[in-house]
Amino acid sequence: MTPSEFRNARESFTLSQAQWAGVLAVHPMTISKWERGIGKVTPSVVELVKVLVQFRDREFLKELFTAADFSLAQMLHLLLAGVVGTKKGSR
Repeated sequence: MTPSEFRNARESFTLSQAQWAGVLAVHPMTISKWERGIGKVTPSVVELVKVLVQFRDREFLKELFTAADFSLAQMLHLLLAGVVGTKKGSR
């Protein structure tokens, strides 16, 4: 994932770097560095970002990103529930 692809993913959710860092469970400075091409986005984060972007318009992600306080565990629970729901044909 290129730095611009990573930044575009964040911007597609209209999240700040600090908010995106919270979603991805990394330090905000890490987001800044990755967006500037300093270091590479870790493979696990790349995969998570791809899934988030794929399901960007799903209601469960909208609820997640508008929640005042959410943890990575909550995000993964909602994400997996949405993915499983998609496999059952709900869209």
